Amino acid sequence: MTKGDHHDPALFWKRGNNAMAGMGLLGVAVLWMMGHTTMGIGYGVGAGTIYLIIALYRRIARSYARPHVAPGVFQRILLLGGIVKYPLLLFIVFGVTRLGEPAALGFVIGVSFCLIALGTTAVLGEKAAKKAG
Repeated sequence: MTKGDHHDPALFWKRGNNAMAGMGLLGVAVLWMMGHTTMGIGYGVGAGTIYLIIALYRRIARSYARPHVAPGVFQRILLLGGIVKYPLLLFIVFGVTRLGEPAALGFVIGVSFCLIALGTTAVLGEKAAKKAG
């Protein structure tokens, strides 16, 4: 990380997405090798869902959180994104729970591990920024 990287939120989101994708693929591979295919499917769906939500926020922030965009547009876009995101998320959770308890548990673990990966990326990025000056 160079000295100016900690001021670039797009770089943070890219690193966070990469960390989440890695955690998702690693978790699915481990669960499938252990023979827990249903839990692996739930884990993959959970990790993929969080990955797509964070990618959506990254795209919204990159497109609308700029000085030349009219004030309030960013907040309205986030609000409208929630109107679409939450019903879709409920539909995904319903579909995963129909696969059974192992898939639901895998979904929760996949969501949790990906959010932990995002938080760890933020902490490590902040430490590197403080060290750089």
